[in-house]
Amino acid sequence: MPISEAPYKRSYKSGSSRGQSQRITCNKCGAFVPKWKTIPVKTYSGIGRVDKAVWNAMTWEAKSALKMSRSIIRVCPKCAKHYGFFKIGISRSKKGTGERGGMRYGERRHKGRR
Repeated sequence: MPISEAPYKRSYKSGSSRGQSQRITCNKCGAFVPKWKTIPVKTYSGIGRVDKAVWNAMTWEAKSALKMSRSIIRVCPKCAKHYGFFKIGISRSKKGTGERGGMRYGERRHKGRR
């Protein structure tokens, strides 16, 4: 017996890149990198603080031109290390403490007995 065809059209909605990660360009060097390898970095532009008397004297158009705008750029690991967006060897949990992961200065790791 011949195999009958399905009564519906088989289609894949997620696009032609099934099984591959999306590739994007680094915003600093222009390298073509997979998206999962890039590091998102928040960037701010504009003037942060203005004297209150000056701020109240300004018009609405001038205030909107000075306001901070935030954008997120994606950089490759090489640029992130070069520009100092992260430090190698410091985990997220130890970021605020000022400590590096692992041993403190002067400690030695012993194997077996001491």
